[in-house]
Amino acid sequence: MQNESVVVLDPTDERAQKVGKAIASPLASDILDRFSQGPMTLSSVSETLHVPINTAKYHIDNLLDADLLEVVNTKYSVKGREVKVYGLKNQILIVAPKRMDIKSVLMQYAPALGITCAISIVLAILQPILTIPGAEPKLLGAPAPTFPMDGGTIPEIAPMLSMYPLEAVIAFFLGGCLIVALAVAFDYLHRNRN
Repeated sequence: MQNESVVVLDPTDERAQKVGKAIASPLASDILDRFSQGPMTLSSVSETLHVPINTAKYHIDNLLDADLLEVVNTKYSVKGREVKVYGLKNQILIVAPKRMDIKSVLMQYAPALGITCAISIVLAILQPILTIPGAEPKLLGAPAPTFPMDGGTIPEIAPMLSMYPLEAVIAFFLGGCLIVALAVAFDYLHRNRN
């Protein structure tokens, strides 16, 4: 007996879809079962299963297209016509989703990490512009600091921007990295769960 080849297909592969189409009907399963007993011609499949030759040809063509059957021999009929003899392809076919490795999961989340880094850099560059000189962190209920030049109060947003500018940028960056790391870990474990 020849060595069997092992073929692993992802369910989204074109061939996996052809296999699914080819074996979708009970008659196709019966035809494959008959071929497990040995090679056959189209007319012998038609006679054995008591189906029209066109129906048998349709299913055999689909099985050939899916690469489940192959032409193993040719012979000549009494009338001198060439007749194909079909047989099962010597293979083990496995249809299973691909398992993802950590590198492909990391590459999937690289844009999110890149965006986090880019926003952190922009915030760090803009930090001196957003900081209001003399503005101190405001506690809830404390009076708002005033500008010496006009005697008015700083708008409510200004103390928030100047409370801890550098620490806020670092916290944003670390928080974004933590979220991406958790998403990578969850995705990797979820996809590779048995």
